[in-house]
Amino acid sequence: MIAPAFTVLTWLLADSVIEGGITIFNPLPILLQSLFVSGPFPNDDFKRVYVGHLPQGFDPSFGPGVVVRVGAGTTAGTGGGAAHPEIPITSPRVQVTTLAGRQQYDIADQTYGVIHDWIHRRNGIDLGAAGFVLSSLEQVEGQQVEDPHTYFATNISFWKMMLREN
Repeated sequence: MIAPAFTVLTWLLADSVIEGGITIFNPLPILLQSLFVSGPFPNDDFKRVYVGHLPQGFDPSFGPGVVVRVGAGTTAGTGGGAAHPEIPITSPRVQVTTLAGRQQYDIADQTYGVIHDWIHRRNGIDLGAAGFVLSSLEQVEGQQVEDPHTYFATNISFWKMMLREN
């Protein structure tokens, strides 16, 4: 069984992947570490990529964060994605949200941009036990919003992926 959120989380935190025989290095951990200031839990690790929701106590003054959600929203009937009825492939719709402090849209957008460059139009990505990315395409380009509850600068994008077990 494949867990799409875990697959995407693993991909976003991987140091590198091999695509078409070429090693590609992930700039996201480098960016997150360069903007990180150590703080109390949960702000004590620069790898601030989460599944579902931010952890209680997340504070963007210690660095930006990323949240991955699978099946968020609806578009043309693909709200949560679909599994192929005959072969073990799933096509989830993934929401990637980047967050930074109040009015720090430049940081939220920079984080989104690095993620975009890392996962857009990638295919044939082997993530070991986490799964295999057959394809990844952005459906909705990153949109700037202000989180209505926290007032964090936020960028939200939507992706269509095709994944399988490894």
